[in-house]
Amino acid sequence: MTSGSVILAFLLVLAQSTAMQSVIEIANSGEFSVLNTLLEHTAEPEGELFLQSIFQESRPLTLFFARDAGFSELKASQYLAKLMLPSYRMHLYSLMSYQIADQSMREVLEQPPDQNKPFLTKNLCGANIVIYRETDTTVIVNTANKESPAVMENPIPTSDNAIVVPTDNVMFPNWITMDLYAFMVEHDAYTSISTFTTFSSLLIAGNMDDTVRESTDLTLFAPVNQGLSDELVEDLLERPDALADFLKHHMVSEVFNVRDLTEVQLLHTVLGECVLVNPTEKRGVLIGESQLKGYQLVREGILYKMSDALIPPSWR
Repeated sequence: MTSGSVILAFLLVLAQSTAMQSVIEIANSGEFSVLNTLLEHTAEPEGELFLQSIFQESRPLTLFFARDAGFSELKASQYLAKLMLPSYRMHLYSLMSYQIADQSMREVLEQPPDQNKPFLTKNLCGANIVIYRETDTTVIVNTANKESPAVMENPIPTSDNAIVVPTDNVMFPNWITMDLYAFMVEHDAYTSISTFTTFSSLLIAGNMDDTVRESTDLTLFAPVNQGLSDELVEDLLERPDALADFLKHHMVSEVFNVRDLTEVQLLHTVLGECVLVNPTEKRGVLIGESQLKGYQLVREGILYKMSDALIPPSWR
């Protein structure tokens, strides 16, 4: 590396650290104390601190900082305290990522109010953010979750690439109002693909749909339709006790984080039996003999999309 390259790299690191320090100072200013606490608890999947990670790359950023009053709903429901728990660190990471766009908003914030041209970008979660001016100082942010628009004020520049925009309320991802059962139903309706309809029907038949709706701190392993054979479904419907045990074996009464699926271990299901978690190179993560196909956060837990049903060991 030439001396010029070394100097350039040093200046880049210095600019990044200066921008991050400016953001930290704004977060510590007093009116963003709740957000500041959440940011301090947020970490990347690899364990690195959230702010350090996002400022490592020289990319434009817009950080939407909600004032303390914007977190009143989360405080009232005690959910704010839950986000601090280790088992909810993916939820916290998702919520914080939702408040940051990897594109500068200077263009829309500096346009005359009479133009009122919508500006489309995405946050770090990949959700669309639509921004348009309403007055000289107010901008409305409309996300995919239309229940959480954020009234914005004039931005606070921190560097050439980063600005902080104070907001009156938090932008919530869709999962903040979603329960496990609702996700399965809405997923199939929204995508027009029958993915969880069989498993959802079994939950209803076993009188456990309300349990899944109302449970807190629950991990649900939901097999896709193709993973539930007609013979198995018919057998379960004829034996209510077996159906109840089968469904309980797909539940863990704690939020088992996707970040924790990196080593071989045993999970204890609600049924009281164990299921083996086995990360593999060729097939990815196996839960029992079923392959993990994806996951979805919900307000009080997490759903894992599974290729096949989990059969209790005692049935074999």
